[in-house]
Amino acid sequence: MKRKTLSLIAIMASMLITGCGNDKTSSSNKNSNGGNHNGSEVDTNAPEGYHSVLTTDAPEARGVPSDMGLEARKIYNSAFSTNPNTFDYLANNKQTNSEYYANFVDNLLEHDQYGQIRGALAKGAYYKDDFTRLRFKLREGVKWVDSGGNEYAEVTAQDFATGLQHLLDAKGGAETLAYYISGAKDYADGLCDFGDVGFRIINESKYEFEYILEEPCPFFHTFFEYTSFLPLNRDFFESYGGGLGTEWDPGSCDFGKVTENYTILYCGPFILSSFEENTELSMRKNPAYWDIGNVQIDEVNYVYANGWTADDT
Repeated sequence: MKRKTLSLIAIMASMLITGCGNDKTSSSNKNSNGGNHNGSEVDTNAPEGYHSVLTTDAPEARGVPSDMGLEARKIYNSAFSTNPNTFDYLANNKQTNSEYYANFVDNLLEHDQYGQIRGALAKGAYYKDDFTRLRFKLREGVKWVDSGGNEYAEVTAQDFATGLQHLLDAKGGAETLAYYISGAKDYADGLCDFGDVGFRIINESKYEFEYILEEPCPFFHTFFEYTSFLPLNRDFFESYGGGLGTEWDPGSCDFGKVTENYTILYCGPFILSSFEENTELSMRKNPAYWDIGNVQIDEVNYVYANGWTADDT
């Protein structure tokens, strides 16, 4: 079976702005936005026959110490030289797109600044003892919001099933990590139905689901920061012409248009404010973000600077 490892650049870009790097507060110094949820909401109570991936021994400080005067640093300014061409985050794996949408949609797990894996949308992650299944328990009450910050729906287990199917339908380059899942490669090749793919919602739960693997794979959880496993709200996706299975037609789908920020939903720390090709891209903090207490930046602005050097001033 072919294996492909995706670039870590998008994750590093995300860490600069949001979750795991130097722009989050100390977990011991909660601010008025609600403080650190990520370190305190870990569920290590594994089901029988499973063991937990996550631990509760997180270092006390997850980001910049609170006494460094972050109050004065609310805007992050940078530059870009290549235009993003889609924010359909499951249909491509280009770093020039993912460095932005990594801030729009959260994944199940993340690395902290110490290199340890922590829960993001997942508050629990458990391997079957023989490493043939990986089960997740979602945080409850995490919201999808639209471009105006208005709540659209709750993030549920079904969103990860929809995301996986669209990933395999689109074949944009990020799907090869999903080939560790039973039946995923056959489905992508048109040899079986999606119901034969190893994804199961547990007891019709909104919050628990698992991936069934082709073979024992004790490192499968390390893939869950990549764009291959982001959630997708089916109703919203279909409202912009998206379809699943044989109904997937990129030519008639407006989901993820880069110039129209209302064509995706957001469950990550930032919302796209605007994008103009060869000019600027800006994003603002998501007011409904589940971990908003750890987002120190209110606004992010990029200006187009292709070929600019200091000698041009």
